[in-house]
Amino acid sequence: MIGRVTQGFLISVILTTGAVAAPPTVTGFRLISGRVDTRFPAATNANLDAGDLVAGNTYWDNDGDGIFFVETRVGFLWSSAGGMRPFEESADVYFDDNRQFVSDISDSGVVVGTDLFLKRFTAEPFAWSASGGLQFLQLPGQRFTGSAAAVSADGLVVVGAIRSGFTSSDPSRASRWIAKNPRARYRLQQLPTPGLWSNAWDASANGAVVVGDSGPAETQPSAARWIGGALTVLQAVGDTSSARFTSSDGASAIGWADFSGHRVLVRWGSDGSASVFAPPSGTTLEDISAINPSASAVAGSVATAENLAPFVWTESDGFVVLPELGFESYYDRSVAYDVSDDGNVVVGSLQASIQGPGDPGPVGFVWIRGEGLFSVNDLFTASGLDPWSVFDVRSVSGDGTHFLATGDPPRTASDANSAIVTIARP
Repeated sequence: MIGRVTQGFLISVILTTGAVAAPPTVTGFRLISGRVDTRFPAATNANLDAGDLVAGNTYWDNDGDGIFFVETRVGFLWSSAGGMRPFEESADVYFDDNRQFVSDISDSGVVVGTDLFLKRFTAEPFAWSASGGLQFLQLPGQRFTGSAAAVSADGLVVVGAIRSGFTSSDPSRASRWIAKNPRARYRLQQLPTPGLWSNAWDASANGAVVVGDSGPAETQPSAARWIGGALTVLQAVGDTSSARFTSSDGASAIGWADFSGHRVLVRWGSDGSASVFAPPSGTTLEDISAINPSASAVAGSVATAENLAPFVWTESDGFVVLPELGFESYYDRSVAYDVSDDGNVVVGSLQASIQGPGDPGPVGFVWIRGEGLFSVNDLFTASGLDPWSVFDVRSVSGDGTHFLATGDPPRTASDANSAIVTIARP
């Protein structure tokens, strides 16, 4: 899968292949444990195709005195081999109220994101690695702000955007930062653009291809692609458009286009030509959450009026709007967050905008083509385990054997709200 996930308690579930006779069975779990110098870690992202790498942010005791400065949350990376590693900040940064938000994790364990400095009203992109530590990425000047959206598989190319100020009226500029090796400093490259505004949203596995958008105003984007730092033409589609994800090899891009307020899915080929895929009749594309490496499967949400439902699209089968446990009218903010490489396993959350007494709560789910949609809570209960109030599932591995869910497992204050859970399919 290719996707960037956000906050919550994470469960990684291992699905084994087998005959379809009954729901999967939970066979065990492993908590993502913290350290004595972490408090209330929140796991927000994971890369399950390069080992169980989990990242997020946490309160951190910077000097071992047992006191946690609660105005700052530093990032962390957890792995099964190394445990939890907070992104250590110098004292001057640590006591400058800031919150680090992770956006992506490379296969090599480089974590990128954006650090919001609350008192200074500024944002700085960052990259962290075990070998190089925390590095704030280069900006053109002191007043500039920036954000990091994605990282290449080897961790040497970071993409995002910079601004000349902090306000929403300051135009953004698509950018990438390049390092020669994991210990080197990243070098800023502002990507050429015909419009005043531009954004870079994703990069190919080797970092050579970047996709995003550009336009005369923030509300008038047109999909864009850069190859080797040079702007290439993508076929114009609709009134506005944006390329949000690229295939691993950079040959195809996935995004959206608006036609008089009706949003459709678009796939641009290696020659820049566009193929348009309209969602089911009566619906409009709401969001694209993730794609698979070949850009032949997409997960996200579609809207019918103001009711959002999860969907999966594949090149072979088109759009499938996923069931919502019989509560399709009640769950009006549901979304599919990720999809496996073959498009047959989808994870997400069933959510309602209004929940009254006695109404069902939000539900984290896994959908398996040909088998149906399963509540993770129900899987725990059916397996004889106490459910963890799982309300969100954010990521699935490429082979569909792991997925990440959000909930409330038993844990200490030092541990992340995360666990690696094993389940078996009969």
